[in-house]
Amino acid sequence: MLVDIKPKFYGKYDCYQNNVVGPVSEYWQVNYLPVFWTEFNFINESTQPDTFEDMTFGVGNRYDRGDIWTDICGISLNLSRLDDIETFKSTIIEELNKKNPVVATMYSNEVPWNKYIQIRPHCFLICDIDDENHELICSDGSFHSEGLCRIDIQYLFDKYYKLILLNNNNTVRMGYKDELAYFLRVFRNNNPNKTEDINKLADHMLHCWDTDDLKEVAKIVSKSYFLLYVTEVCNSRHNFTKGMEYFNQKYKTELFSSIISELAEVSNSWDSFKGLYVKSILSKKKGYIDNIVDLLRKIAIKEEKISQEIVRCCTEEGEDFKSV
Repeated sequence: MLVDIKPKFYGKYDCYQNNVVGPVSEYWQVNYLPVFWTEFNFINESTQPDTFEDMTFGVGNRYDRGDIWTDICGISLNLSRLDDIETFKSTIIEELNKKNPVVATMYSNEVPWNKYIQIRPHCFLICDIDDENHELICSDGSFHSEGLCRIDIQYLFDKYYKLILLNNNNTVRMGYKDELAYFLRVFRNNNPNKTEDINKLADHMLHCWDTDDLKEVAKIVSKSYFLLYVTEVCNSRHNFTKGMEYFNQKYKTELFSSIISELAEVSNSWDSFKGLYVKSILSKKKGYIDNIVDLLRKIAIKEEKISQEIVRCCTEEGEDFKSV
């Protein structure tokens, strides 16, 4: 095995976190929790939806994740699109021989071992090559945590979107002050209309309850994109908490201790929202939707308060450094 990374299912990670950030960081013995600093965002892109499946919302694209992985954790990423199969294959072999895993990206419905329904971008690791059978050996803990998978080289070349080439540059040595300032810059990149967007989700859910065909919604609830978006937001709050715990783990600071406790409450509220939605659809009782709307309004207020507290803590801590 050129790159010894076994598939692992982490529980609350998306495919990029589960198949790339987590296992590659552990392979190179890097603390990857700062990558979760992007996970307290919320963006509602829905415009006048009449059905639950018309809605589009989530944590956003989180482009900062790659920058954080590089700047804080020391792992660089280089996106590559190769136009001929020989260069494609030789590039992969070259990286594997350097003991660097290679990330392949493609649509989930074209991943041979995928048994799930939703069509979305997906990524997994290439860890070895079987030249005799013209196959690549891959690690995909999101879709196949039972063991390594194989994919035909020509098939992957025909279907892939980009390769991501990784390199361990060793951890960038930032101190507490610099990492805290970096975190604050990332945090301030969150959607400035986040509170409004969460409240808009509540309004949309009330409207769609009256306009959607609830029998049809119940039939597809396990395949629902709406439920997928909700799950991603729920997971993001748990992961953001891990990102905040990084400072305590590395620097033994209690700066965010009270905030971490409040984040646990917010995470539980999002989890409750998900459960109430499933109950509302299966029972067709509007009382659950009313409870969801009330819960979302409270979440919006609570997250706004936490955001203000995070900025205050970082700002005051930064001022303390200046006065030393």
